[in-house]
Amino acid sequence: EHVQRSGVGSAVVYMDLDRFKYVNDTAGHEVGDRILVELSQTISRYLRRHDIAARIGGDEFAFVLKNVNVERAVKLTDDIRDALSRLRVQHENEIYLVHASFGIAMMEAALLATGLVSAGDLMANADIACHISKRMGRNQTHVYEKSSDERNIMGTELGWSARVREALENDRFQLHFQPIMQMKDIDLLNLPAQDGVLWQRHLNDIDKVYSYEVLVRMRGEDGELHFPDSFIPTAERFNLMVDIDRWVLEHALQAMVDCGNSARNIRLSINVSGHTVDSDASLAIIKELIRNYGVNPSALTFEVTETSAIANLAQANDFISELRKIGCRFSLDDFGSGFCSFSQLKNLPTDYVKIDGQFVRSMARGATDRAIVTAMNDVAHSLGRYTVAEYVESPEIVRLLKICGVDRIQGNYISEPLPALPKGNVIRLYRERH
Repeated sequence: EHVQRSGVGSAVVYMDLDRFKYVNDTAGHEVGDRILVELSQTISRYLRRHDIAARIGGDEFAFVLKNVNVERAVKLTDDIRDALSRLRVQHENEIYLVHASFGIAMMEAALLATGLVSAGDLMANADIACHISKRMGRNQTHVYEKSSDERNIMGTELGWSARVREALENDRFQLHFQPIMQMKDIDLLNLPAQDGVLWQRHLNDIDKVYSYEVLVRMRGEDGELHFPDSFIPTAERFNLMVDIDRWVLEHALQAMVDCGNSARNIRLSINVSGHTVDSDASLAIIKELIRNYGVNPSALTFEVTETSAIANLAQANDFISELRKIGCRFSLDDFGSGFCSFSQLKNLPTDYVKIDGQFVRSMARGATDRAIVTAMNDVAHSLGRYTVAEYVESPEIVRLLKICGVDRIQGNYISEPLPALPKGNVIRLYRERH
């Protein structure tokens, strides 16, 4: 806003400490903290009064250098880099040096005026430049150049940011739907050996309610499907998750509408990221989409991961409460993956708890994981929550989950994710065949 108002260029600088994890691991966090304090004081001495410095991660910092051209931005950054390289922190008989890699992205008024570059883009560009600094040998300063740097990083993890943006612009995401079954609908005395048969049997009654988790895939230019593990971490890092979440919700709602009358028997669980939960605009957008597509809010369950919910508990609480008022339900996903699971569960007004799959898939191999799943299930039930177990991959795990008292299950044993929601005539076809 300052650059657009004044017309004077500025710069955003991304700084990443080199090998800081090594210091923490070998000397301990107390020494690491001393380094952070001393380098922060050093940085403050070199920044001008109107510049801004922030610590944005464990060993990551960012600066806004106001009213500078590229030469001045590089000079200020190099001054800081040289000063840090002269820092010495002693612990016992060891002396630790401080080195950092820097990436610079220029904020030019003419470029910002086009509306093609956002604040998130600038941070991403500075991050890319910092990444290139590290690849150049560390303790370097690199200025982002769009024409060359995007080519340089396309083969790396950072290349996913460009691919995700292209996928959003060209509508190259795709939804899959993994069935979720209620334990009460499963006959434990007649469990099939083959994956997917259980769900096919379940489809023999068109009057039942069918629940699915909505999963997103990204199609590459060559048509290859990329799974979330490939692109979601980068999307989170480059502030693209709000856009992906909106795309998923809108297309999931459209899929329900396309089912016609059979949509009344369908329930969808849709993942929302911590970025969406934290965004002030998300609530209004979600409500508007539900209203525009005419879908009953009670047919939607939003899944929020435990770690993202606990990271901003107050915001998550407000987000969940507002959507529950209109009839939506909520599930706490990956329950057990965080550090404060049991103590924080009571503070989040969720309807379901989805037990982390790492415990579920190991239940058949040891009593410890069975005990953990049982404890999670008991605590959730004592707080009035229903439980869902994911990564159910064998009939043996189904039986163990029944003993634990889990309410619902999903996984490849029930059914692999489906490329589309079954419509009414498809359900009847399943009934005739099975």
